[in-house]
Amino acid sequence: MLRVLASHPADATGAITEDEVVGFLDASLAAFQAREGGQAQWDRDRLRASFHQLAAVGLITAEGDGFRLTELGRFTGESGVHVDSIIRLVRGIGGAAGQLNSVALIAAAQLTNELNEIYLPVNARAKNTEVPRWPRLLASQGVPFGLLHEMQATAVDGKQATARAKRAAAAAMWIAGLPMEQIETQLNQHLRNRGGLAGTVRSIADRTRDLMPAVAAVVRALHPSQPVDDLAERTMLRLELGLPAELVELASLVTTQLTRPQWLKLHAAGLFTVIAVQEAQRAQLAQLLGAATTAFALQDELRDLPANTTVSLLELPQPTE
Repeated sequence: MLRVLASHPADATGAITEDEVVGFLDASLAAFQAREGGQAQWDRDRLRASFHQLAAVGLITAEGDGFRLTELGRFTGESGVHVDSIIRLVRGIGGAAGQLNSVALIAAAQLTNELNEIYLPVNARAKNTEVPRWPRLLASQGVPFGLLHEMQATAVDGKQATARAKRAAAAAMWIAGLPMEQIETQLNQHLRNRGGLAGTVRSIADRTRDLMPAVAAVVRALHPSQPVDDLAERTMLRLELGLPAELVELASLVTTQLTRPQWLKLHAAGLFTVIAVQEAQRAQLAQLLGAATTAFALQDELRDLPANTTVSLLELPQPTE
């Protein structure tokens, strides 16, 4: 429905009526096939209820005799993110103004249908161990209680609720810089069949990264005063590379290809700023990275960069007219 509203030409006020939406839907191939089979494709009462549900979560707003897309509604219609995912994000993030850090953004993404599709084995019968463990870990990382509650309350069963929290915890461990072997050990702790989970962890990180723009769009819509774009971009980079926050600035400046273990060795050695890498002994750097050519390429790339890459805000005089 949101895709229809996003693509259908509106009137002069930007509104589209219910009849226009139904007419557009009735002209679709699916509606034609349903009519050929003797079935009605669109129920007016259900459609009206859907309009009210979309309005209640701020995806559309009433305008005259019709409805108009909000900015969040247009994002949803054009992005391809499932509407149910956005509705859950709105409810999960709604009461978390000013409380969202990188792990909270990651946890919010687990509410989506898109992340629910990624399988991660859980032991949902372990009521005293695995089930409470992951929400506890997320809470210790600053994830708001309301968001944790929504992750459980909107799940179809206890297994899905546990999997949501466990996926968020896996991604949190990934961006914290834990070695993959340690992440796998933690995730397998309460399982009988302990298989390799490296591919699953990377899939969770990649899909969570894909959903980060949707999470940021919901935060902007619900909490306009909370700056989220920079945090979302940094979190996306960390999910892509599996890096702690201290390495984000350095990683965003270089094009030299480093593996995650190489990045983490730099971090362990305290080499996570431009100046630290610039001033490191080449022999030390080569030993850390396990390749002299990579070490030299990294230093050469950073050679001409200023030690402090942050540009202070330009202060302009107040306009006189």
